[in-house]
Amino acid sequence: MATSLESEGEDDLVLRHEMIIMDDKAKYDGATSDDIHHFTSWVFDNLPDIMVKTPTESALQLVHVNDPISVGPESDFGPRYNFCLFVDDICLESVEHMDIPVAKVLAKHFGARDPEDRDYPIHPDYEDGETDMEEEDVGWM
Repeated sequence: MATSLESEGEDDLVLRHEMIIMDDKAKYDGATSDDIHHFTSWVFDNLPDIMVKTPTESALQLVHVNDPISVGPESDFGPRYNFCLFVDDICLESVEHMDIPVAKVLAKHFGARDPEDRDYPIHPDYEDGETDMEEEDVGWM
């Protein structure tokens, strides 16, 4: 990443770039996009460190709400605190079997399903919440 930024004349971004990789196999092996929405906890833990003015407790509690309408203070801090990259088996298989590999970008405020709400039939042609409705927002792209 640093080499790419430097070659593009974006040396100043190198100092601020930090790739945070969460790859604990015991924790993430077989995880679905609903499981990965826990990065909300990471946002909650890290947000006060970057804010000039410490957020109120009620503002911080909004970070835990997975609802596109009730956004917390992180909504002002760009993609780092609102989206995460998610690589599952489908993404890994795409590296070997597709011309252009894929990764999923998960939206923090999509509204992860609770475990008891995830027990529903999945059409064999659809992946991770996707349906035949092109305009449907499934929380990743």
